[in-house]
Amino acid sequence: MASSPQPTPLSPPRPNLIPPSELESFIRTLDRFFEQLQTASHAGDPTLLEHYFAHCNTDAISFADLVRALCHTRLWRGFEVSDNPYPKLCQDFAQSVEHGSQIMQPEPAYHSRAHFKDVCLALSALASQVSFIGAGEEFDQQWQLSSEDWWILLFCAIAHDYGHPGTRNQTPFELEKYAVDLTHEFLLRSSYPLLKIKSLMADLEPIVLATDPRYLDTLSHKFLNQDHPNSRTDLMELLLVEADLCASALPKRGTSLGEQLAKEWEASDAKMAQIVKSDAGRIRFLEGIAFYSPHARRLHIETIRLKSIQELKAN
Repeated sequence: MASSPQPTPLSPPRPNLIPPSELESFIRTLDRFFEQLQTASHAGDPTLLEHYFAHCNTDAISFADLVRALCHTRLWRGFEVSDNPYPKLCQDFAQSVEHGSQIMQPEPAYHSRAHFKDVCLALSALASQVSFIGAGEEFDQQWQLSSEDWWILLFCAIAHDYGHPGTRNQTPFELEKYAVDLTHEFLLRSSYPLLKIKSLMADLEPIVLATDPRYLDTLSHKFLNQDHPNSRTDLMELLLVEADLCASALPKRGTSLGEQLAKEWEASDAKMAQIVKSDAGRIRFLEGIAFYSPHARRLHIETIRLKSIQELKAN
């Protein structure tokens, strides 16, 4: 990752996107947050992360706008790839996802564009810690991913819930496979070369499938078993899953998201809807997840999770 990448010109605005002046202001805001996430000593205080999500994920910024802005931040420009196709690919894909979500009536209460934004923001927060990983501890050495790997992860974050109808899996990986299929269709419609599509889909499919909540125990076991080094795909799966869970692990935002998930499930499973928005349901959720990556631990997300459990049980 380069320390001081050169600025790239903003692409011309497409229909329904904010004008360049507003986009540039938002990019500066994101740059400031990433710098704070790298330097602030918050030691388990969720305030900075709560503020990051609340300030950067608003109705004033569309999903396509957010991805466009992220691609122009110092953080993501620092992940240098020769003849980098990913910024344009991610922006075009986000625009496609945005359009698909706009025509869904109604858009799911939880698996909406707001969730897509949360996941891309969370992945970016994890990515902001890259320069600190592997600096000394042997454990961290396995976490060295390439710049291209991080761009593939951003593309996966955009893809992971593409076309989600707001229901639950009836068979393993059902909705995740649907997202993979829709992503493949997008790539085939694009001008991206067929051989590169094949390579990207080979990377993307297991990473997106790993976001099925029922796969979490299997994935966690891989990282609890320190006797066996994890593969590149394992690492990328975990980072996307942690990005998927990050906002929900925060005390304020997580409680609000639980209420949104309850709304989404009301029609199909009223009992689970009641459970998921209760304190008992939130404790059950928080006890069922964990954050293993050094990126997440540098952000103290695991500490925040454990403190939240203690506080909920004390009430």
